[in-house]
Formats: sequence, structure tokens, C-alpha cells
Amino acid sequence: MLCATVVLSGCASESTAPRSGVERPEDVVFVTEDLPRFWAAYDAGGREGSEAAFQARYLDSASAGLREMASKRSITAASLASLMLRAPRYFAALRAEGPLLHAGHPLLSHLRANFRRVEQLFPDATYPPVTFLMGRFTNGGTIGERGLLIALEFHGADVRAPTDELSAFGRANQLSLSVDLPAMVAHEHAHTMQVALQTTAANEGSSLLARSLSEGVAEFVADLSAGRPLFRTRYAAWQSREAEFWSAFRAERTSPDVSRWLFNQVRATPEWPGDLGYFIGYRIAQAYFARATNAEAALRTLLATRDAEAILRESGYDGSGPPIPLTP
Repeated sequence: MLCATVVLSGCASESTAPRSGVERPEDVVFVTEDLPRFWAAYDAGGREGSEAAFQARYLDSASAGLREMASKRSITAASLASLMLRAPRYFAALRAEGPLLHAGHPLLSHLRANFRRVEQLFPDATYPPVTFLMGRFTNGGTIGERGLLIALEFHGADVRAPTDELSAFGRANQLSLSVDLPAMVAHEHAHTMQVALQTTAANEGSSLLARSLSEGVAEFVADLSAGRPLFRTRYAAWQSREAEFWSAFRAERTSPDVSRWLFNQVRATPEWPGDLGYFIGYRIAQAYFARATNAEAALRTLLATRDAEAILRESGYDGSGPPIPLTP
């Protein structure tokens, strides 16, 4: 996210497998129809807090993906109307940009090209529909029966939308459509591949190491596909303390308690950032893949994660990794 939790504690993966997927990136279905409906509702009174406008013009005609996300994350006409009243200047800035994405947007071709990179590395991959929608700042991206569900209300960075009206979570997870969305889509796509390979790494009760690998591998796939992990800026800033974080993580890695490491942005402090497990998992995946002689087999092992301790051993990770650049 982004997830999850994603974004960014909003990006946590879910175990539901998409109902359908295509075998070729050229055939991926991108669903953008909910975006103009959202803004039509906004223009028809939603900006003034009209629940009726959001119900009639957005939710009643929702795509299957939006319906699933609304059910998962309690997106209702009332919650959307309330959000518009709490953050009028933020949404006015987004509105000035139009629907953000549309069927002919060049970014969709870019996303398709990223899927082709995945296809080269992992020919068995399938490609579920990708639904772009507007939510209520609970989850930047997740997966479900209807494929990838990506919420664009977080993407105010490019227009420098004012964030003082948002919650701490909304402020902390501002994203760029052009820079961050490709990594978000790639991250969530990796979770669908994990589900297809029947990994149990993300299950409740799995070790901290396994669950961190589940998210870190998704970040690594985003790196391979989109050229950067979703949280690269954070990771780059954390490098100076990587050995410190690794020492603490290593001591706790077999515990099922992930509360200090995953899905904890709301409890983050400058001394202990949130979602450090994503970072450690990403660095282990990086190290494992770098040592591999067969890229496809290595990626399959990482996505399936049957034995997290073996992956850690074979990675040789020791609390350091290649430099992560600060710039996008």
C-alpha cells in the first residue's frame, strides 16, 4: 500500500486471489471509469458535503473494483462527504487537474511496459485488472477478487495540494502520480503473484521475518518493474541507521509480533519510523536476488517464501546493502 495499513501502512497484502487475470501485459484491463464519476459527484454538490451526490453519481454506478474497495474500507457517501468538508482546499487542488487518470493517459502505457519487465523475469505471471478509484485515505492500494485496487486520493504531491487539512497519515503518505503510482501498482501486482504461488508468509501468526519478506519482496518487485521501490525516499533516509535497525530486527525476527515493524505508521516517531519491516525485507530480497544464478528461480523462491530463514541465510544480508539514491 501506500498498503496498505500502504499506503503505506495501507498496503498490506490480502490473501484473496483475483478472480481473473490475463497472460499478456498487452491485454491488461485498466479501469478508470470511477474517477470521472467521483468528480462529477464532487461538482454536483459533493464539495459542499452532499451525500446524495456521492451516492447517486459515484457509488451507485461503481465499478466492481470500487464496490469491493468500498466494502473493504467502508467508503460510503457519508464518509466521502465528510472528507470533502474537512479537506476542501486539498480536493480543490486535485480537482483542478481533472480526473487524474483516463483511458488514454500515457501513464497507462508506462504501467503496461512495466508489466512486460515482469513477464521477462517471470513468464508464469498473470495480470489482473487494475481499478483506479477515489477513497477516504484509509488504504493506498490492495488486492482483492477484482484485482488491484488503487486509491488516488493520496496523489496530491504533483499539484502541491495543501495537506494541513489531512490526518497525519494522509500528510505522511502524499504521492506523485508519475513517480509513485508505477511502484504502487507493481507492489500490489507482486502480492497477486504471491497469492498465486500460495505463499503463507503474510499470514497472521507467521514470523516477523516471513511477514517482512512478504512486503519487502513486493517492494523488490516494484524495483525490478518500475525502477524503484515504493518507499525509496524513506529507505534512502534510513540507510545511515540500517545496521542498528537490522540488529534489533534480527533479535526479534522469529517472533509473530510485528507491531514494532509493520503496519505501524500511526505509532511512528522520529526515533523509530513506521514500517521498518518493509525496508529490512526489501534489503534481504535485494541481497538474495543479487547472489542468484537463475533470476526466474530466485524470483519464484522470493515470491513463494516457503522458508524465510533459508532465504535470509542464502542472501548473506548483514545489515548493509547497495546505496539507495535519495532522488526520485
